[in-house]
Amino acid sequence: MQTPMSDTTLSKEISPKSGDERDEMKNIPYKAAIGCLLWLVAGTRLDIAHATQSCARYSVDPGKQHWDAVIRVNNIGTQ
Repeated sequence: MQTPMSDTTLSKEISPKSGDERDEMKNIPYKAAIGCLLWLVAGTRLDIAHATQSCARYSVDPGKQHWDAVIRVNNIGTQ
């Protein structure tokens, strides 16, 4: 059985450090994905609440690893 945040440790240190990294993340719908996950949590999926909250914490300046964590939660949340 997969878990939403198994070995993932999110922190501000993995946020983008260069302009190129920020540009790469600019086109990724991070906030929209978090909104969808929060909707799932509010409706039916309490099992992904902690993982979603952990990802939402970095909505202002998400990095690639943050996005990977959102994708993992989404894959669990839509099963």
